[in-house]
Amino acid sequence: REPIGLDFGIRTHVTVSDGREWSLVVKEPESHKRLQRKLNRQTKHSNNYYRTLDKLNRSYERLSNKKIEAANQFVATLKKHETIVFQDENLSGWHKTRGFGRTVQHSAMGRVKAKLKLLDNAVMLDRFLPTTQYCPECGSLNKLDLSTRVYSCECGYSEARDVHAARNMLVF
Repeated sequence: REPIGLDFGIRTHVTVSDGREWSLVVKEPESHKRLQRKLNRQTKHSNNYYRTLDKLNRSYERLSNKKIEAANQFVATLKKHETIVFQDENLSGWHKTRGFGRTVQHSAMGRVKAKLKLLDNAVMLDRFLPTTQYCPECGSLNKLDLSTRVYSCECGYSEARDVHAARNMLVF
């Protein structure tokens, strides 16, 4: 099959160069949140505290296993392609971004990136390449704000920002 480019993002976690969008969110169950609140109310180092802590750790393990499964399923669908091109995104820096930390934390993007690095047919581009700014038609660089969701150039080229970046990865 043909090569594909992947663009990691905060709202749509992965956008593929053919226009498909994937959300890799694994929701935290309500029981998990309840156990965290219960643990905060309990007396530290008591027997009940340790029982709740054990239940919470098992809940974290189940959540981690769900993220691993989501990453495995996504990468398995990508393995069919001849070449997979993606950019080395600073996902840990996204955790500190105001309002987006929890979204990134509850996604499987980091696991997907780690699994893609291990594939023979995957190519990782430098994180500082201007994939969003480069126009494939005329070759000019156009700075965009993060709020601008459609890339448009003076030459008349226009494309959705994430799809544009994923297609430019194939160019680079």
